[in-house]
Amino acid sequence: MNWREVYQLPLRSDSGSYVWSNNGTMTFTFDFDYDYGEKRKMIEKIVEKLNGNSSIKFDSDFTIQDGIDFYYAGEYAFCIRGWGHLTGTGALHLSDAEAVSIQDDFAKWVLETLNS
Repeated sequence: MNWREVYQLPLRSDSGSYVWSNNGTMTFTFDFDYDYGEKRKMIEKIVEKLNGNSSIKFDSDFTIQDGIDFYYAGEYAFCIRGWGHLTGTGALHLSDAEAVSIQDDFAKWVLETLNS
């Protein structure tokens, strides 16, 4: 199994701080500050870029810490979600090693795509 099977594109944001994959996997949780004003628009820009619908070049590069936490301009922005879907008994029930590999590959793609 690979990340494209778990985090199926296109992504969509809800009216809050969450982004979901096409197959319903919770994909990102943004810092709750992103629910308001200009930061709210940032969620949409990120989703559009990851979906291949925008060629925007962000003012600053994204960085990643601890494998799932993304930072923008030095501030926490969002984290990758879906661990329960990957490892849960009622879900995919993957081993921790396989789940980590899928999330790591997805995080790498997200980072490369956002910074391109």
